[in-house]
Amino acid sequence: GKSGIFLAFQYPQEIPGVSVRQFLRQALSERTGVDLSVLEIRLAMMEWMQRLDMDPAFADRFLNEGFSGGEKKRNEVLQMAMLEPELAILDEPSEGLDPLMQRAFYEILDALKAEGRTIFFSSHVLSEVEQICDRVGVLRAGVLEAVEAVHDLKRVYYRWVTIRTAA
Repeated sequence: GKSGIFLAFQYPQEIPGVSVRQFLRQALSERTGVDLSVLEIRLAMMEWMQRLDMDPAFADRFLNEGFSGGEKKRNEVLQMAMLEPELAILDEPSEGLDPLMQRAFYEILDALKAEGRTIFFSSHVLSEVEQICDRVGVLRAGVLEAVEAVHDLKRVYYRWVTIRTAA
């Protein structure tokens, strides 16, 4: 939205009757205060869709309607890339992404971080956390525990797993 916050859900909702293109045009207008022409939004989308290996026809489909899990994730990555949020909140962001899409997704996250933007996400994939994160926390029994450095995560995580499995 206007405040620059992007929220990606693990299971995005379908929005029948609203195309991906219409949604992004409206969202960009709200975010920037500038109404982009149909041509401008088409060109911006085409550039990103090429980078993300997406079929151009995807832009005219209704938002998440009949999308596979991978298509929903691609759509979220497209939205995040185009909207350039100040804060991105992502729930299990790489779930359902093929290796090519994962690489593109990580590149977008790196670009957002390089611009000074903040990314907050939940994940159970340690390799992903280690690759993307600068700082991490562990949620245990509803309490967020800070972990100062990413390399400390495995020690804390495995201790937690050992405690849980031993109980």
